[in-house]
Amino acid sequence: MKVTTFDIFVQALILILDIHLVHSLTLSVPKRVGVLGRNNVSMECVFVFGYGESFSSMSWSRKRSSERDFVDVASMDSQGLKGYIPGEGDYLMNRTVLKFSPDTFVITYMDVRREDEATYRCTVSYFSENSRLVQSAEMFFKVQEPSLNPYIIVGIVVGCIVAVLLIVAVIICIRYQILHALYLGKLFSLSS
Repeated sequence: MKVTTFDIFVQALILILDIHLVHSLTLSVPKRVGVLGRNNVSMECVFVFGYGESFSSMSWSRKRSSERDFVDVASMDSQGLKGYIPGEGDYLMNRTVLKFSPDTFVITYMDVRREDEATYRCTVSYFSENSRLVQSAEMFFKVQEPSLNPYIIVGIVVGCIVAVLLIVAVIICIRYQILHALYLGKLFSLSS
């Protein structure tokens, strides 16, 4: 049997695809935008293991624009122990909730602050064929000022119009009272 370059290429491609399938963890961190104040915003690290892969641990870390390196804030290990990392994680403990399901690790901010704006990294460690592998995904968490509700704006405008109309009505009433008093004064002086 004659082996051609094409056969070698196909065999190499199959080998590459097989290797890729062995290490096929899929990891995603959807982009999120937070609004300052008491607004719940969840950052999710979603992962799907390939055949023969198993969970080891995972962590969330963040890096603000003023920082040089990522700082760990929360982690989860294979025994199910999850928690905040001492230091930066302690700072988040009263404003966030950690939730872990078989394929998702979530940090939910209940009180978003300006300093929460940062690049967040989710790192998953896992086993595949007796090898420990690590994969990470990053996202930028943007924090915005709260916008005014259109109904609030309409309420403010209507309130201002009503206030102006009331002031005009009071001025007209006062003017009428003054003119009426002057008219009665002239009548009274004419009759005397």
